[in-house]
Amino acid sequence: TVQLSAIEANGEPWPDNTGLIIVNSIGTPLPYARFARLEQNYPNPAICGLPTTWAYRIDKQSSVRLVLYDIGGRTLENFDLGERDKGIHVFSFTPPVGTATGLYWARLITNSGEFVQPFIVVP
Repeated sequence: TVQLSAIEANGEPWPDNTGLIIVNSIGTPLPYARFARLEQNYPNPAICGLPTTWAYRIDKQSSVRLVLYDIGGRTLENFDLGERDKGIHVFSFTPPVGTATGLYWARLITNSGEFVQPFIVVP
């Protein structure tokens, strides 16, 4: 229910009013929203030769990929994690010894959407 007050139409005042807004939508009713979320990796900064782990959440069964990029946007790694059930999952990656120190990006790609998270690699 919406309460309307101090309304003007064509410069003329209208009386206060109460109304009901009805919305027709295609798909899942509100307030449900689809989502994919990638949490910050731990540890961060990631250390070359030691694993770092991300948790990610998906709202429905989905094919999942995790792509790691360097600061220049070049693909460092591209992991096809396959079909996953809805829920929370974890993924670990060990930056190879000799990986350049710097800022990198982790991009989660699912049927529910994408999520990008920065991370740092140190020797």
